[in-house]
Amino acid sequence: MLGLGASISSFSVLKGFANTKSLELDGTGDLFDPQIANADFQTIHRGSHTISMWVKASWNASFSFCGFSDTGSNLAGSLVINYIYMNASVDALSVSGKFSNSSWASCLLVNNAATDDADAWVHLCMSQTKGAGDSDAGTYSLYINGSSAFTGATPVKLYQEASLVRSGKDFLFGAQTTNGSAGANMTGKIDEIAIWSTGLDADAVAAVYNSGVPTDLTKDAGNYDNSSDLQHYYRLEGNTTDTQGNSDGALSGDPVYSTDIPE
Repeated sequence: MLGLGASISSFSVLKGFANTKSLELDGTGDLFDPQIANADFQTIHRGSHTISMWVKASWNASFSFCGFSDTGSNLAGSLVINYIYMNASVDALSVSGKFSNSSWASCLLVNNAATDDADAWVHLCMSQTKGAGDSDAGTYSLYINGSSAFTGATPVKLYQEASLVRSGKDFLFGAQTTNGSAGANMTGKIDEIAIWSTGLDADAVAAVYNSGVPTDLTKDAGNYDNSSDLQHYYRLEGNTTDTQGNSDGALSGDPVYSTDIPE
């Protein structure tokens, strides 16, 4: 039993779930590659899906939270989530994508409150839902700290046509791949990366955010009932293990594990 003077502030504990580490990137080549097989990621990318992560940055330089693009192929799909720094007064969060050489309406959030506080943990979640049929447009939503910040449309009849051209590294976190080369590396920390094969709804995203404390996404709880759709889960607890799927990741550069975590 913990004594009155004991502290558990160094890690988060929820129903037996402990989060003790995050991954720290220095912006000079550091990144996390989930190494998801090309066919697997195409299946995820072509259908409804959700990407979730926790990030902490100084918000004083541009970088990619995650992404993949290939401008050399008309059939190549892309998805990039960026932070854009202009100056001390202007910055933005951006989501953009492409299916079969047709870009979809991008999200650009200028001076979002999430980046007002340097070195604060922020939960980002991009939920994308395929249209009901080939003639129906899809939708995507960007959630920040559990709340919807932007919703836009994706093109009709392009999900099933989109492909990923393997020309080097594929979808990355803490950076992005452009035509097979990694760049736009992040300076900051990243934690608890999750990918689902469904578009999470607003209630589920709020439950994942959990008032700022990560929770165990392998178990349904409250408004979160999507554990069966969880495809890849990188907790970054001192390793790059995929605790849900079969695609252990790999690190590039010289990132280190930190005990600074969202809590």
